[in-house]
Amino acid sequence: MIITLQLLANRVGKQFPLRHNRTVWGENALKAPMVPQPDTELQTCYVYITDAASFPRHIPAGASVICAGDPGVNADSYDLLICDGAGRDELLNCVQSCFYSLLEWKDAMLRSANQEMDMQKLLDLAQQEIDLRFIYLNRSYTPIVGAQDKASPSELYSLVARLMISNKANHNEPMEQSTDILYEELGLRCLMINFHYNDSYRGKLLGLCGAEQERGEWEKPLLDVLFTCIRQVYRLYSASSLRPAGYLMMQRALRNLLEGYGVPQDMERIRQESTRALQELEWNVNDFYVLYFIPYNENDQLAARSEFLVTNLENRWNTLSPHSSRGVALTNGICWVVNVSRPADVTFESFLPDFRSYLEELGATCGVSSVGSDFFSMHTYKTQAAMAARLGAKARPGERVHFFSDYALDYIISNATLSFPPENVLHPCLYTLSQYDRENNSEFCKTLRVYMQCQYNVLRASSMLYVHRSTFSVRLKRIESLCGIDLEDERTRLHILLSFYIMDANGISYL
Repeated sequence: MIITLQLLANRVGKQFPLRHNRTVWGENALKAPMVPQPDTELQTCYVYITDAASFPRHIPAGASVICAGDPGVNADSYDLLICDGAGRDELLNCVQSCFYSLLEWKDAMLRSANQEMDMQKLLDLAQQEIDLRFIYLNRSYTPIVGAQDKASPSELYSLVARLMISNKANHNEPMEQSTDILYEELGLRCLMINFHYNDSYRGKLLGLCGAEQERGEWEKPLLDVLFTCIRQVYRLYSASSLRPAGYLMMQRALRNLLEGYGVPQDMERIRQESTRALQELEWNVNDFYVLYFIPYNENDQLAARSEFLVTNLENRWNTLSPHSSRGVALTNGICWVVNVSRPADVTFESFLPDFRSYLEELGATCGVSSVGSDFFSMHTYKTQAAMAARLGAKARPGERVHFFSDYALDYIISNATLSFPPENVLHPCLYTLSQYDRENNSEFCKTLRVYMQCQYNVLRASSMLYVHRSTFSVRLKRIESLCGIDLEDERTRLHILLSFYIMDANGISYL
């Protein structure tokens, strides 16, 4: 971090009254404060702390000096700050404290960017040294994170809408340096800079203060640290890891519900934490939710890139429907939850082609749960989506997205034989007809199966079997007589049809 004399003057000036000898100072990067020793040659890379009595005789051009008391000299070739309210030692301690706090702040910012990659925390840290209220927007000018006095999302959207009216603000061209925009009608001054990683990932940082608040060159080193950290977040996560308020809380809630579910003593705590996370995001327990599950494959890089993939999915969808989805990386796959009760300019059907292409790039498949209306049942939705991914990979290996609704019947059929052998749950009529067919070389089982496949349409079924319609009708009456059943009864039809499905699933032949 570059610590200049202007930055030190701003910090020291908060404790002691200062005077300076020039309006434009040098931008030397100062390493540390030093007390000049007699006959020692001063260097421009340090700031020297002295008093009027021991003021150095020879000061090189471009040097930086802070003096306790007025030395009564004409300093026109070097930078001189005069402090009338402190002794030399007190002044030295103050300057040293400024160095330590600024360097510690810089290290905390870099740690946040490199390790946590949490944009909300990064902006909160920035506010410790930069007197601005920050809002971060995505490429569609939607607030992603904000420290606008803990404003609610609706207040944040309203403020951003007013700011973006300015022609100076509503563009996305990349910028190396920030620009200032004065909004006199709002009583605000706005620092703005655009960040650009690629065509898909762009963002805009707004730093707000009162219109009357003075800002100076001393801010530049602090802003440079912030801009460097934001660019680092972009580089590491391709700009998709921008974390809104409450993001980590919702991730913990989802992880607890999806992996920590089923431990009775923990459920009350999990429910409480989940409720707080829902409130932070302005979701409701009984909103409608869909869960998408992307299982890890044995030999791919999905698990290693899971955090990036989670945030990439969120960024793609939330750009179209703000604050309506959250994801989490689990031990066996990625879960992405979409709140379909939130207002959106897009439907999943229109998003599906892009989603399929994205999965194709990853070499991944995805299972999709049924729509549910209980946030605390997220574990059930995950089970559905995981089952859809597993069954779909076998039934349709070329397809990338598998919906549980397409495999719900398979689930019912597979569970029908969990407690009993398949033969014990079949309708008794199939045994009767199967035995009759063997003994009489007839096709009553096949007749009944085709009849059901043709949706109980006698004309279509008889055509498929190449028999006359009246002959087919006689067969149906004979089946009812042999088995003692009524084929007009809805429950009888359902039981027989499920029995055929169970036989197919378990490789049992009725021929």
